[in-house]
Amino acid sequence: MTTAAAMLALIIGGLSVVNTMLMSVSERVREIGLKKAVGARTRHILVEFVAEAGLIGLIGGVIGYLLGLVLTTVLNGSDPSGGLFLVTPGLTALAIGFAVALGAGAGLLPAIRAARMDPVSALRSQ
Repeated sequence: MTTAAAMLALIIGGLSVVNTMLMSVSERVREIGLKKAVGARTRHILVEFVAEAGLIGLIGGVIGYLLGLVLTTVLNGSDPSGGLFLVTPGLTALAIGFAVALGAGAGLLPAIRAARMDPVSALRSQ
């Protein structure tokens, strides 16, 4: 049951990042066209959007980790046997690293869409 809830949270988190990045690309069409017109390569646009998605994943991961840490502290404090849950530095690195990887992976499709945009048609839009 816990695994199913975790998988559902991952799917929802990934779809949220994809939606956010798709909206970011659609709102910044002219900016992308201008960058490509003045010489930005496909790789530059791709790296910019994947880094932005990774940053969104990092922020979400840190917030989620801190909320989990508070919840763990509260639950361990109410347990008379000394605590059931353990938060280790390795688990911390894994959780935050996974959040960044999920964000960057989810932002890959919108980044590819932005990087392949034609500069002339992008500048004509809107």
